[in-house]
Amino acid sequence: FYDDRYIYTHNKTLVIDQEIVIVGSANWSDTALTRSNESAVLIRSPELAGSILDNLAEIKLYRPEMPRSFDTETALAVSRDFLLSKDHGGRMITSADERAFDLYLLLLYHAGQESHIDFDFDKYAFYLGMDEEMTAAAYRRQITKSLRKIKSRYKLVDLKFHHGRNAEVRLKDMHNSREEYTYPQENYFLIPAEYFEYGWSRKLSFRSKFCFLINCYMFNKTGGRSWSLSRERLSDKFNLAVYTVGNGMNELRRLNIIDIEYSPVIESYDSRAPATYELLGLYCPEEHRERIMRLEEEYGKETLDKAIHFAEVVFRQNDTDALEEIINLILEYGEPRINRAYEILSRQSVDNPKRRLHYGIGIIKSLRDEELE
Repeated sequence: FYDDRYIYTHNKTLVIDQEIVIVGSANWSDTALTRSNESAVLIRSPELAGSILDNLAEIKLYRPEMPRSFDTETALAVSRDFLLSKDHGGRMITSADERAFDLYLLLLYHAGQESHIDFDFDKYAFYLGMDEEMTAAAYRRQITKSLRKIKSRYKLVDLKFHHGRNAEVRLKDMHNSREEYTYPQENYFLIPAEYFEYGWSRKLSFRSKFCFLINCYMFNKTGGRSWSLSRERLSDKFNLAVYTVGNGMNELRRLNIIDIEYSPVIESYDSRAPATYELLGLYCPEEHRERIMRLEEEYGKETLDKAIHFAEVVFRQNDTDALEEIINLILEYGEPRINRAYEILSRQSVDNPKRRLHYGIGIIKSLRDEELE
């Protein structure tokens, strides 16, 4: 099991027979024990051993059946029809109405159980990432334009504008614009609050946002992290172009938000089984940067950059656990072996099931010295 994705456990401790404790700076690797200067101590103490084992037992495990940080109490419930209907989400992405898409989801998120919103332009400009790019007058014009589009084109809101005061926004029922919006109690999917609070609605491309919502939809529909459906089926179901699905999912994979496991080609691509998608969930970008900085401080920028370069070929460049694993492989097996494995993997197509970290590790460990010359 992994530990909690938000807490980095870095214990280098060995407990033998509930009595002997060895603890120190060394990684438990051949390189650390034979080629590095390290410090460690051996302590015979059943009390200390018991205390350490109790502490390890209390570490919160990353449960495989749940994505990271998906609190249903704070998540936003959105009607499934927003994604399934050609008149709403699908129409927004095919019409490239990204700001209308972002703004409508923010309206739902901030409205909560209500249908009426006291609309503060400055607040929404911040959430949309417009406050640093435009003057107040400019972003008010752009937001007003998007609000009017949500009203006239998609019939999802009613509006009242007031000079010098906040606007009034009333959410409308998605199926009947004459009725007011009510918070969905059934046939909905959940979007984690981290999508808005961590700024992912600003960081992701439009296609990867939509594909993230598809993963949330499938997670809630199937009740599990993993699901499988062909790109063609996804395209028909969610009113998207096939290439939009493929590119959006691969962007999420590179960001370590989802994982994709492609099926092997047995006879032909036409008979190939669909890929399996796994929702990993969202992480805090600031905490991610701190983890990257910690790896750089511990191993050096040059080594970290080499690990990132290798990780890119297996789509794990934003997985700090994978980066540290690759760093240890570099230190143990040397750069020539890592570079050769990179060459072998990079020749495979993007959807080749062998473009995965565990397969790359197998290549690194199985290479012979004569193959590196």
